[in-house]
Amino acid sequence: MRESYIIELEDDAVGVVVPFGSRVTFHASDARMAELEGRVFEDAGEAVRAARSQLRKAA
Repeated sequence: MRESYIIELEDDAVGVVVPFGSRVTFHASDARMAELEGRVFEDAGEAVRAARSQLRKAA
Protein backbone atom coordinates (compact mmCIF):
# COMPACT_ATOMS: atom_id res chain seq x y z
CA MET A 1 0.00 0.00 0.00
CA ARG A 2 1.25 3.47 -0.86
CA GLU A 3 1.39 6.23 1.72
CA SER A 4 0.18 9.81 1.96
CA TYR A 5 2.84 12.52 1.81
CA ILE A 6 2.97 16.05 3.15
CA ILE A 7 4.30 18.53 0.62
CA GLU A 8 6.48 21.26 2.12
CA LEU A 9 7.73 24.23 0.14
CA GLU A 10 9.80 27.05 1.60
CA ASP A 11 9.45 25.46 5.06
CA ASP A 12 5.62 25.55 4.87
CA ALA A 13 3.33 22.53 4.60
CA VAL A 14 1.23 23.44 1.58
CA GLY A 15 -0.66 20.21 1.01
CA VAL A 16 -0.83 16.47 1.22
CA VAL A 17 -1.05 13.85 -1.51
CA VAL A 18 -3.18 10.80 -0.85
CA PRO A 19 -3.14 7.58 -2.88
CA PHE A 20 -6.05 7.35 -5.35
CA GLY A 21 -5.83 4.13 -7.32
CA SER A 22 -2.51 4.22 -9.16
CA ARG A 23 -2.33 8.02 -8.82
CA VAL A 24 -2.43 10.58 -6.00
CA THR A 25 -4.93 13.30 -5.08
CA PHE A 26 -3.76 16.69 -3.80
CA HIS A 27 -5.40 18.23 -0.74
CA ALA A 28 -4.41 21.83 0.03
CA SER A 29 -3.42 22.90 3.52
CA ASP A 30 -2.44 26.40 2.41
CA ALA A 31 -4.82 28.90 0.80
CA ARG A 32 -2.28 29.58 -1.97
CA MET A 33 -2.82 25.99 -3.15
CA ALA A 34 -6.63 26.20 -3.42
CA GLU A 35 -6.46 25.87 -7.21
CA LEU A 36 -4.88 22.42 -6.82
CA GLU A 37 -7.43 21.10 -4.30
CA GLY A 38 -8.74 17.72 -5.41
CA ARG A 39 -6.56 17.48 -8.52
CA VAL A 40 -5.32 14.01 -9.40
CA PHE A 41 -1.66 13.59 -10.38
CA GLU A 42 0.33 10.67 -11.75
CA ASP A 43 2.64 10.70 -8.73
CA ALA A 44 3.84 12.83 -5.81
CA GLY A 45 6.62 14.36 -7.92
CA GLU A 46 4.13 15.77 -10.40
CA ALA A 47 2.08 17.20 -7.52
CA VAL A 48 5.18 18.85 -6.05
CA ARG A 49 6.01 20.47 -9.39
CA ALA A 50 2.44 21.78 -9.68
CA ALA A 51 2.59 23.14 -6.12
CA ARG A 52 5.89 24.92 -6.85
CA SER A 53 4.36 26.47 -9.95
CA GLN A 54 1.29 27.55 -7.99
CA LEU A 55 3.48 29.07 -5.28
CA ARG A 56 5.32 31.16 -7.90
CA LYS A 57 1.97 32.39 -9.27
CA ALA A 58 0.80 33.35 -5.78
CA ALA A 59 3.93 35.42 -5.10
